[in-house]
Amino acid sequence: SDEVVKLPSGLSYIDTRIGGGAKPKRGDFVGVHLKIVNADTGDVILDTRAKGRPVAFIFMKKPLLPPLCVGLEEAVSTMGRGGVRNVMVPAELGFGAEGAVLPDGTTFPPNVALEITVSVEDVSPSYL
Repeated sequence: SDEVVKLPSGLSYIDTRIGGGAKPKRGDFVGVHLKIVNADTGDVILDTRAKGRPVAFIFMKKPLLPPLCVGLEEAVSTMGRGGVRNVMVPAELGFGAEGAVLPDGTTFPPNVALEITVSVEDVSPSYL
C-alpha cells in the first residue's frame, strides 16, 4: 500500500511488499539488501544489490556496525522474509553527529537523514 506509517521514534516507512514468515527475534540471523540514499542530496551512498552482496547481522546485537543503524533495525523488526520497505530515517536514528565510514571507504555524512530501501532476504533462528 501507499500508506505512510509513522512511529513514535520519528521513523516512517511505506511497505512496497509484505513479506512472509517469522519476524526477526533477538539473536536471529537476518540478511538484507539495502539501498541507502542521502535524503538531503538524493545521492546513493550504498546499494548492496548493485554490489551483489547482502548485509547479514544478528538482530538486536549491539554495537551495530555500519551500514546498520538504530532506525534500520527498528524498521526490520516488523518485517518478514521477502518484505520490501522504504524507510525515512531521521539523522538521530541514522549515524548521528559522527557519521560513519565503511571499511571500503563508503562514507555516511554526519547529521543526515537517510532514505533506505530494505529488502529482507532471510531470517534464520540463532543456533547459539
